[in-house]
Amino acid sequence: MPRVALYARVSTSEQRVEPQLHALHSYAGARGLDVAGEYLDEDISGDKDRRPALDRLLSDARRRAFDVVACVKLDRLARSVHHLTSLALEFQALGIDLVVLDQTVGREERESLLGKSPPTSPWEGRPHAEAARRPPYIRNAGSRSREERPVGC
Repeated sequence: MPRVALYARVSTSEQRVEPQLHALHSYAGARGLDVAGEYLDEDISGDKDRRPALDRLLSDARRRAFDVVACVKLDRLARSVHHLTSLALEFQALGIDLVVLDQTVGREERESLLGKSPPTSPWEGRPHAEAARRPPYIRNAGSRSREERPVGC
């Protein structure tokens, strides 16, 4: 059975990781994935490349402790294109899949992250409200395929 690492992060002490964890556990349960561990960074900005739980997740990834990393949104994992690219490349090199529940890296974004086309940065340096107004194009985390589709289609 595939093993999944659940990563959640909140930026302030007023925010809670529980809603993210609930969604991640629901996803893992619906897919029959074994939860290898929860990696929770609380009250820590995503602008920081070094975070206690993220560092532990990377260490465990290098030991092949899991097959999949799941998070609810890309900005929970990284806020800069550079950091997200380095994480994506490392996961790819280790043979670890990245699942993002509420948004997906489509073909164009995936190629950009892996250095096959010029990078674009839809989330880097933008206020959260502005990012939320963009029409989201997500991978259907609800299916086993990696087919891309716009939300609502």
